[in-house]
Amino acid sequence: MSMTVDQQIKVTLKDGSVREFAAGTTVGEVAAALSNRLRKEAVAGTINGQTVELWRPILTDANVEIFTLDDPVGLDTMRHSCAHVMAQAVARLWPDTKFAIGPVIENGFYYDFADHDFAPEDLPLIEQEMQKIIKED
Repeated sequence: MSMTVDQQIKVTLKDGSVREFAAGTTVGEVAAALSNRLRKEAVAGTINGQTVELWRPILTDANVEIFTLDDPVGLDTMRHSCAHVMAQAVARLWPDTKFAIGPVIENGFYYDFADHDFAPEDLPLIEQEMQKIIKED
């Protein structure tokens, strides 16, 4: 489907209201258009039921939901992302570490590493590296 720059799409929100946006508007931009608070607190969204990142463009008419950490979907998405950031931090600090499993769980997330025993003093190093990764994004 080819789009023109000024093509409008209809975004149907969770409450059933419909808003028009330019094709290619991101989920995050929809959040910002709805409220400044939602813009600040949004962590993920859905387009036609598929969970997506806030930077994902909406190309056609769609049902869109936006999630914050107060929503189970938003919280799970954030925990999933944190697990990946933690794994990336560990890989940077200990490049030979073998990864096992790292799911989201009811009260957070975890990652098992097959060949590395961590000490309590490793946790601040991992956290610092995670902060660097987040700032790079």
